Amino acid sequence: MPLTAETIIQSLASGLLMGLLYGLIAVGLALIFGLMDVVNFAHGEFLMIAMYATFFLFAFFAIDPLLAAPLVAAALFMFGAVALVGIDKNKVFALGWGLGAALVGLAGAIMAMFFYIYPDVGASFALIAYVTVALGGFGSVFGAFAGGIVVGLVEATTALILPPSLKSVGIYAVYLLVVFVRPRGLFGSI
Repeated sequence: MPLTAETIIQSLASGLLMGLLYGLIAVGLALIFGLMDVVNFAHGEFLMIAMYATFFLFAFFAIDPLLAAPLVAAALFMFGAVALVGIDKNKVFALGWGLGAALVGLAGAIMAMFFYIYPDVGASFALIAYVTVALGGFGSVFGAFAGGIVVGLVEATTALILPPSLKSVGIYAVYLLVVFVRPRGLFGSI
């Protein structure tokens, strides 16, 4: 396919939109890590659950996916925030887990509208989320979001230059470059 201005603009727009979703996923992961210094290895599974929940709400209850997105996010938020009554460290951690799960749930509900759903769908996005958080800088929620946008744009640009099956090569190349130049990530404080 020839590279025209229209193709480049469409690719960058697509990369920006995917980057916003990557950022949403990564912010949830960064929030959990930032509060507790624990990496949530189940983050991808939360995404998969949100995608399936959105699908089933649409398929069996005819709930529009756009309306299902806040329902799924709220349900995953309640998963972590149910213990929040008073203020103590464990309850703040529960709130952080709930908010992190809600963010990935919102991203999963949106992605269910255009991405294929299968049991391992979360694993590929979790890997990108870990790279995104590290790229943006551990301990920085803003860095995770900005990293998501960078990852989306790099992925789309790489798919223009290389075969689309190699679009992840650009993500990991930029990640390695940042790690060598600035090991804390772009906005990292740790």
